[in-house]
Amino acid sequence: MYRRTFLARAGAVTISSVALTSPASAQSVPDRPDHLENVDDDTDELEQYQPSFIASSTTRSEIEGVYGWYADSSEYDGRAYYYWVRYPTQRGILPSWVPVVGSADSHFRDHEPVVVYTDDAGDVERVIVSGYHHFVLDLDSDSLELREDRADDPTHAKLRIVDHHHHYRNGADSTRDGVLPDTMAGVDLRGWLDERESWYDLGVFESSNPEAIEDPFALRDDLDTWWADGSADAWVGRNVWVPLGLRGADETDTLRIEEE
Repeated sequence: MYRRTFLARAGAVTISSVALTSPASAQSVPDRPDHLENVDDDTDELEQYQPSFIASSTTRSEIEGVYGWYADSSEYDGRAYYYWVRYPTQRGILPSWVPVVGSADSHFRDHEPVVVYTDDAGDVERVIVSGYHHFVLDLDSDSLELREDRADDPTHAKLRIVDHHHHYRNGADSTRDGVLPDTMAGVDLRGWLDERESWYDLGVFESSNPEAIEDPFALRDDLDTWWADGSADAWVGRNVWVPLGLRGADETDTLRIEEE
């Protein structure tokens, strides 16, 4: 319905006037929200809730590393485990000669987020991921399949990584268990807090909403994207890629922006 509605009124939409890429620049590191408590990135803790990735051998070989941290909150129950999967690049599937779309279909560096929420008993109750181009896919416990590994209880959400674009889909319908990041060849599960400042220095979050980066509980509430309001990426994703099913948007589960 969302895509049909858009197509009916999309005749006047053009994307040539929108800047799709810009050189990354250093950013100042924002303050963390006051309500966050027990902020840490102990890898033993992160291992317990790391997602289980169902991915092609090519995609697995592209993963450079997985970085994570976690926090409690004075305003919310439970704990949030925040993971970033880092790739050297996002490989587009469109030819570079395709005007605008082709050139935007690939970019240097790629960081794809997964946030796992647990209740006070330590059970997984929700997972929020980049379901497409850093737009939120919200998966509740009823829709997830969790697998066991080192813990007595199932704690690893099965997620499928889409080739080329690296966004996630629910892996509950797959017969495969997937692979935990810390068991992948050449991949380390590392703490993110020591990397935090350098990622800002490198401009990784230049077009991002700081609240989405620094406050996982804000994502649980109502944010529908990691992009900053008014950014070109937010506009093009919301008004072009997703409604038209372009640039990998035809390989998604129902995103939060499509539920609105």
